[in-house]
Amino acid sequence: MPGCGWGMTETTSTGLMVYWNVDRAGLLGLPQPGMIAKLVPAGDRYELRVKGPNVMPRYYGNPEATAQAFDEEGFFRTGDAARWVDESRPEAGIVFAGRLSEEFKLASGTWVRATTLRTQLIDALQPYVRDLVIAAPDRPWLGALVWLDATACAEAGGPEAWQSALARLLAAFNGRPGGSSTRVLRLLPLETPPSPDAGEVTDKRSINARRVLEHRAPDVARLYAEPADGRVIAAEGSR
Repeated sequence: MPGCGWGMTETTSTGLMVYWNVDRAGLLGLPQPGMIAKLVPAGDRYELRVKGPNVMPRYYGNPEATAQAFDEEGFFRTGDAARWVDESRPEAGIVFAGRLSEEFKLASGTWVRATTLRTQLIDALQPYVRDLVIAAPDRPWLGALVWLDATACAEAGGPEAWQSALARLLAAFNGRPGGSSTRVLRLLPLETPPSPDAGEVTDKRSINARRVLEHRAPDVARLYAEPADGRVIAAEGSR
């Protein structure tokens, strides 16, 4: 599996590269010639920061964002978490370990690795869900705002059928080993798609989870309302 790597718009779409054969996914590689990578401890992982001639010098017309984007040594803060494949062998490369900027704490103080959890939950809720956002910081338990796959839901035979199917799939997902940071108790289907104009979609066409939660605060409140809102889907056997 040669040709893997890592990059961002701010790094001119390139930065780290896997230039050797590997048999695993998620490998970011090592810095390309002229690039320097810095790994800053962040719990049991590192934050990846980079410097090089391909890294943008500033955000146009936004000095505040520029100041926040670079550290005191001029390294760009990517917001990506990383780990060494083997700390005793740096030449084995760096592996992706989530997005630090999208992680948050529950009311209990437990950290939620929302990026990883989101990917796992999307896979678990197929074919009914196209995308979702994990909610929400400082709440006692996790929920999710979801965008449905209209075709799959229609083929299921109507709302009652796909709602029941989602409740079963969510219960199965929550049956895996883990604690409150890996269990999602409720889903709220959203009626409108993510809005680029509202900042819910980035320039790279990915979902801006933080902005979705801010822009759709009434939906977040509905997700956590007691008694449960009629649109909410709860995992079988939960609240």
